[in-house]
Formats: sequence, C-alpha cells, structure tokens
Amino acid sequence: ATPTKQAMSEGNYSRVLFDSLVRELRASIHDYEVISGKSRQAEYRELFSSLTPKQLGQIIATVSISYQVMVGVVLARIMGHELFFTCAHCAEAVNKTSHYFRTNMVEALLPYIDYDEFTQNRSLIESELSSWETLVTKRAFEKHE
Repeated sequence: ATPTKQAMSEGNYSRVLFDSLVRELRASIHDYEVISGKSRQAEYRELFSSLTPKQLGQIIATVSISYQVMVGVVLARIMGHELFFTCAHCAEAVNKTSHYFRTNMVEALLPYIDYDEFTQNRSLIESELSSWETLVTKRAFEKHE
C-alpha cells in the first residue's frame, strides 16, 4: 500500500507512487490494462502528466513489448494535454522500445508533440533512429512539420 499524499512531501510521494507502479508492471501480464486503469485515477493522472523522459522510458522498458506502443500512446496523450510531451520523451520511449516496434512508436507518438517543440528538438528523436528507421518514419515526420 502506498502512503497518503498528506504524509509525504510531493516529490517523495510521486517517487513512491512511480516505484509502486513499476513494481506492479513487472509482476503484471496485463500492462496496458494497468496503465489504462491507473490513468483514470487522479493521483496517477497527475503523476503521468509530469513524467520525466527517463521515467517514461523506464515504464516503456518495463511493459511487455506487445503493449509498448499502446502504453506510450496513453501516457503521451495525458502529457500532451499539458503540452508537456516533448521530443526528449519521444526519443527516450523509442530508445526503450523493442526494435520490432520502434518505428511504430515514432509514428504513434509524434502527433502528441507540440509543433514548436517538434521543430526545435526533432533531432533528439532522429538521433535515436537507424538510417532504415529514418526512411520508414520519413512520412510521419513530414506530416508533423
């Protein structure tokens, strides 16, 4: 059980909540359902809306490869509402995604990045991609320009 928010400082509470989530995901075979269900809870929605790129990457690396893109989209959608989803988030998600789904992750997450953020920092995402992945995702990048 996680301690109450009132009993801890905001930062410590978020860290405990995040660590608890990662432990739950490691033990789960229904990763998407866990994330989707928690995204409807205020405390987790608040946590998800302010994930760092590293935290997002840790979640993506923890979930089953078959759920990585779907989980990435759920989290990007929540962060995107706050204009908090950045190229650094996308790059880290791609970095932690199974090589089978990296191009799918790029294509799924680009729409959640604010235009100004994208034009300034798209190279962060591009630097994660192989030449083949760059070719495969070229159209997705063009659509977002």
